[in-house]
Amino acid sequence: MLLWKTGSERVDTLVRGTGLIRPQIATDGSIWTIGRQGTGSRIHAFGESGRPLSVQAPQLAGIVVLAFSLSPDLTRMAMVIRSRGRSRLAMARIRPGASDPQTIIVDGLSELPLGIVDRGLTLIADVGWVTTSSLIVLARATEDGPGSPYQLSLDGSGATTIGPMSGTDMVSLATLPRADGLNALVLTADGELLRYEDRYRWRRILTGAGQAAISF
Repeated sequence: MLLWKTGSERVDTLVRGTGLIRPQIATDGSIWTIGRQGTGSRIHAFGESGRPLSVQAPQLAGIVVLAFSLSPDLTRMAMVIRSRGRSRLAMARIRPGASDPQTIIVDGLSELPLGIVDRGLTLIADVGWVTTSSLIVLARATEDGPGSPYQLSLDGSGATTIGPMSGTDMVSLATLPRADGLNALVLTADGELLRYEDRYRWRRILTGAGQAAISF
């Protein structure tokens, strides 16, 4: 994973690892990613300057994380994990260590059984926070079904589809939490970048994209 700042002529290597997934810059400027370690996953975190942070996440030792998103208040981490042969949404808490406040503890991992609420939420592909208490997930009913966006509360309740209803296959998500409204982009399987405009309405703003992020 590389760190580059706007206007800089230097690119710094933060971490080399296996299976590193899309990084995220948190609201405090810290930088996070998750990679593979053995049969599980390891969290890599860095301060705004690139200094490594000490993170302990023992529950991830046997869990494969496919995607993640940090809550705006940095108290929770939403993760897409591989569990029992399926990709599911899970939630963990983030807190300072009791004996060492400089150590970050990620624990209390629990799965949210969204497929029970709506069959369309059987398989989770991506997740992103939009407020301190709500998220958007990309989900599908079956492996070969189209990915669709849903908004839900942090406890998994109140899941509501936010379209579009045309069967567009959405595969990747980028969000930026805000106090009002939704700030979200999705990437389709065809490389189209769509921006959230209103419920059930996503505007195409680019084609031929491979990944997307929203700047602060």
